[in-house]
Amino acid sequence: MDPTLALTLKIVVAFAAYFVGVAIRMVAMPSTVTSSRRAQFLVAIPTAFATVGLLGGVLTSVADPFSLFVTLAVISEHGILANEELAQRLDKLRTPSPPGGSQ
Repeated sequence: MDPTLALTLKIVVAFAAYFVGVAIRMVAMPSTVTSSRRAQFLVAIPTAFATVGLLGGVLTSVADPFSLFVTLAVISEHGILANEELAQRLDKLRTPSPPGGSQ
């Protein structure tokens, strides 16, 4: 297989793994303060770039399929945990706190 095509497939699969993690979190494990799906996916776009970008070096050097699966699992896990927390924090910043109230 062409090395450029193989790298492109790894990157596409990594982004897909991140968004699968976001979908798993929204469908299978919703929290009581979950943001809307639209907000979750909009927050997920730059977060996915950061996550896949940071793990890009690992993706380029992975030759063993099991190492690739572990890397994709870590990326998916970031989609499950980090995205929800970031969306909640951004919602808190967007909504004004009541006067005299604590956050």
